[in-house]
Amino acid sequence: MLAERLAHDLKDALKARDEVVVRTLRMLRTEIRYREDEVRRGLKPEEEVACVRTAIQRRNDAAAQFRAGNREELAVAEEAEREVLLRYLPEQLDHVQIMAEIDGAIAELNAAGPRDFGKVMRAAMARIAGRADGATVSGLVRERLNAGA
Repeated sequence: MLAERLAHDLKDALKARDEVVVRTLRMLRTEIRYREDEVRRGLKPEEEVACVRTAIQRRNDAAAQFRAGNREELAVAEEAEREVLLRYLPEQLDHVQIMAEIDGAIAELNAAGPRDFGKVMRAAMARIAGRADGATVSGLVRERLNAGA
């Protein structure tokens, strides 16, 4: 369970006086609690992973904005937090594994071209379940369906 792992890691970070890890884990725990309040139940593991992915995306966006504003020190801080958050994602699939899942989804649905993009994406993302970035999967699905058309 992610909540237990976060509590344990937060305790270790507090003992080690690691401010970046403490700040990041507190933020993530808060986001997960807010999400639980929204849905009025405990989160499923894939929903917890979605919270982590959202937090990572926020850090990426913030770092890019800080760089655009010539605030390198703030961009570096955001990237440090992103690195902490990456520890809480499941092991990521490589390109070959992603393509195998996409090909499986295409075969399962008998998809023939770009008009089947939505169906293939739903099936592929269900198979991949948080082990790859959605933008990457989307690009590969689009590439594969356009090649088959």
